[in-house]
Amino acid sequence: MSSSRRNSQDGNTESGQRRGSTSRRPNLIEFVDSQDPNVRSAIQRHTAYHSAAQRRDARSRLLRRSSQTRYLEWGRRPSQNTEVTPATSSTSSASSVSRSPVPSGSERPQPPSRESSGQTEQESETSTSLSETISNSGTAPVVGPGISDEESILQFYRSTFCQHSSSKDVFNSAIAYILEHDAARHLLLAYSYAMRWRLQASPETVQDQVEAQSHLGRGTNILWNRLRMPGHASSDSNIEAVLLLLAYTADFGQSSEIRLHADALRTMIDQRGGLESFGHNPALQQQLWTIERSRKFHLTLGCDAPCTSPLRFPEGLRLRPPPEES
Repeated sequence: MSSSRRNSQDGNTESGQRRGSTSRRPNLIEFVDSQDPNVRSAIQRHTAYHSAAQRRDARSRLLRRSSQTRYLEWGRRPSQNTEVTPATSSTSSASSVSRSPVPSGSERPQPPSRESSGQTEQESETSTSLSETISNSGTAPVVGPGISDEESILQFYRSTFCQHSSSKDVFNSAIAYILEHDAARHLLLAYSYAMRWRLQASPETVQDQVEAQSHLGRGTNILWNRLRMPGHASSDSNIEAVLLLLAYTADFGQSSEIRLHADALRTMIDQRGGLESFGHNPALQQQLWTIERSRKFHLTLGCDAPCTSPLRFPEGLRLRPPPEES
């Protein structure tokens, strides 16, 4: 009896193993001919699909990150019915300035709205002249192997700077000084990308908008941290960064923020003793002297008389104290 029971169990086990082996599909490796046009087309479609998905994900992450509000150390936005008064202590070096939100990545950078059609026509002429400069010199500057994206965009900005400007030495010295400091460097890159996006806006160049927002956020964050350092709130590098932030806001940002950044810059200069106290730094001092009469889309610089670009601050910026009455 026991022998027959064991034989029956062994038979059931063997039949179960046979059923299991027949129900499982063997692991097969199928080799395909990569030279087959159909196979190559399928591989290319598959690769392109995943590459596009990765680019979309990366772009979405940058846009979400750049749309987050960043707070500057120099205070809160005053209520609209409250007069703005300059701060006197270094810890509140620009208390007249509010938080500085980074513009949404879904919006194309736009210059502040104009109150007169004459200024709008001037801006149109400026855009046309800048576009002609690009078309005359080709498109973007030729970029050789090994040149980084930052060097490429800076080459583009240098080559498309206003053709009416004859003060190349002032321009080059300003760029050289800006590149020495992280916050100012990122804000310069943000300005350069926003400028290229303005001149060559198209679905193919939307990445310029993303890069502008990304560098603006980085520069603002670095500036925020530097302003928290005791005794360094009104340092040369911080003043340069605020100067660039003011120019970016006036040309591509929100017009409601211009006065706030201007008040911050004025307070920082006053804490240092006025514009005359920057004689040790000619590159920065020249920008501070010029910003009051600077022109739109000229970074922190002015231009020569034939330039058709409108003044950035037609009503003045008033960084210098008014002359004393005799």
